[in-house]
Formats: sequence, C-alpha cells, structure tokens
Amino acid sequence: MKKICLTLIALLLSTTIYAACPDNGFDGAVCRGHALLAENKPTEALATYAEAEKLAAEPFEKMLAITFQGRANNAAGNIDLAIELFQKGAATAKLANSAQGQWVNLNEGSELLLAKNEAKRALEGFKSGYTFAANENERAESDRLIAAAYKQLGDYDHAIEYQLKSSVLERSNGDLNHYLLATLELAALRTTAKNFNQAQKNLDEAMNQAKAANSDYWQARTMLQQARLERAQERISQAQVLLQQASVLAQKVGDADLSNDIATEQK
Repeated sequence: MKKICLTLIALLLSTTIYAACPDNGFDGAVCRGHALLAENKPTEALATYAEAEKLAAEPFEKMLAITFQGRANNAAGNIDLAIELFQKGAATAKLANSAQGQWVNLNEGSELLLAKNEAKRALEGFKSGYTFAANENERAESDRLIAAAYKQLGDYDHAIEYQLKSSVLERSNGDLNHYLLATLELAALRTTAKNFNQAQKNLDEAMNQAKAANSDYWQARTMLQQARLERAQERISQAQVLLQQASVLAQKVGDADLSNDIATEQK
C-alpha cells in the first residue's frame, strides 16, 4: 500500500476506495478522507483532508489535498467554499507543474459555477481548462463543458460548434456511450435552435448506432429526443407514439431515470 495516494489517475479520476490505509502520514490521511466521504460523512472527511494538506511534502500532494477538500465541501453543500478551493487547487497545480491537476480543478470549479447560473465565469474556467487537456478524450469533455456554458448563455451557435467538436472526438476516440450521449445533446441543441434538418441527421445517426449495438436503452433515449424534435415541429401525435415506444423499452431495460424522463415528457 506504499504511496497509494500519489498517483494522479487513481486519485483525481477514480472513485476507488481502498479497504486499508497507512496508519499515518499524507497517504493515510487522504485514504481515510476517501473512506469517510464514501460513507457520506463529508464534514469528517474535510477535517481529514485538511490534515493531509498540512502533511503534504510537496506542491503536488498539497494540490491533491485541496482538490479533495473542494469535493468534500461540494458534498456538504458548501458550494462557494468548494469553488474557492478548486480555484486554489488549480493555482497549486500550476506550482506543481501538473497540467492534469489544472484541468481537473478548473473544470470541477467551473461546473459548480454553471450550476449557480454563472455561465460567463464558468465559460472562462472551461476554456482555461481546455488548454491543459492531455488527450482527445479530455478535449472532448472540455468541448462538452464549453458547449454547456454557451447553452446557458443562450448562444446556440457557439454551443452547437463546441458540442459538434465533442461528438466528433467521441466518435473517433471514445466509447459508444459517450458518442451517443454527445450526439443526442447535439441534436437537442439543434432542436432548440430550430435547426431541425441537422437535428434529424444526428438522431438518424444515433438510432443507427443504437440498433447496431442492439441497445434498447439508447434506442429509447433516441426516441425521447426524436419526440422532442417532433413536438418542436408541432407534430404532437408522432411525438406521443414515440414516447410510448420509448417507455416500453425503458421498462424493458429497467432504467428508472430514463422512465422518469419519458414520463415527464408525456405530461
């Protein structure tokens, strides 16, 4: 278990919880914090991550402890403090010469800003984070986040531009789930922007991929978005038929969230 908490991938990008932790030192404090957070004890986790920050021997370790404090504060509902900590984490990651740390902290802080409807500040953070993306998968994620900020600002031209970039990258570098999610979001943006022909092309592509993968889940998700497109064009009866078909598939796969989304659309 030596130096269990020092790998960036394990700590920043993974939810793995270790059954046993070192008795003391930075590694032990971080691992105990993870265990407490997994037990839904964010206040206790905060104290443990603060202890880890004091025990940090270098900027990289300090950055990790600050990032985890940001996440624990978010879990505890201390959103403004979490945002401040992610900003501090990004600055500390710069001192540690960690591009990955800057990408993670800038994005996580900016997602909280977006949730607070502070899209302009979030957009700045997402664009800064993009510069630290290490590969095409991370660039696809950054493009998705930038698109979301533009969407909240009501700038659908730019939102579509960046969501299209995300979809293209996910097709060439991601898995099917990420690609279909990106493609359906692109269709949703184009529907809102009344670019119906392009939205239909996205939905046709998504359905073809879903059927090829024999995925009832993604066929239902695509039908849901297709129904929204039909409704946007005032084809109400077609929309209702699609929602009924989607509901049957959602019940077949047993996905409660998907069923709820469809039921909400049927009201």
